[in-house]
Order: sequence, then C-alpha cells, then structure tokens
Amino acid sequence: MLQTQIPDIIKAIHKQLREKSVKTRQGCFSLLTELVLVLPGALAKHFDQLVPGIIYSLGYGENYKNNLSMPNTILCIRCKKKTLTNSREI
Repeated sequence: MLQTQIPDIIKAIHKQLREKSVKTRQGCFSLLTELVLVLPGALAKHFDQLVPGIIYSLGYGENYKNNLSMPNTILCIRCKKKTLTNSREI
C-alpha cells in the first residue's frame, strides 16, 4: 500500500524542500529517512527528483539561517545511499 503512494509522496516532498521554513525541510528529510528504513530501495527511482531540494537545503547564501545543517542532510543522504546500494544487490 505504501509502495504505491511513493510517487505522490516524492512529488509533495519535492515542493516542500523548496520552502524557506527550516522546520518544513527537516520534516521532509525525516520522512524520507523513515521511508528508506521502512521500504529499502523505495526512493531509487525518484532520487534524481530530490537532488535539487537537497542542494537547495544545503545552499549557502544571504539566507544562511534558513538552510539546514550539513550533518542532518548528510545523514539522510547516507541512509538513502546505503538503501540504494542494498536494493541493487537483491
């Protein structure tokens, strides 16, 4: 059931990762991390859609205070990478 909702979830997260609110983007990363843990490999087909939002979240500019900390983002990416690697081994 959850597997069929992944495309819609990714579409919504893609939009939310462009928000200025740090809390909103942190929530997105938390949701993505949980998805990867619950459904390993679920984001493999959609990871390229998330990259722009990840880059935006790490961006450094005049609104630095609105960007996520690098450790939180890297933790999420590491979790995804591990899951992508594991899903290819199956």
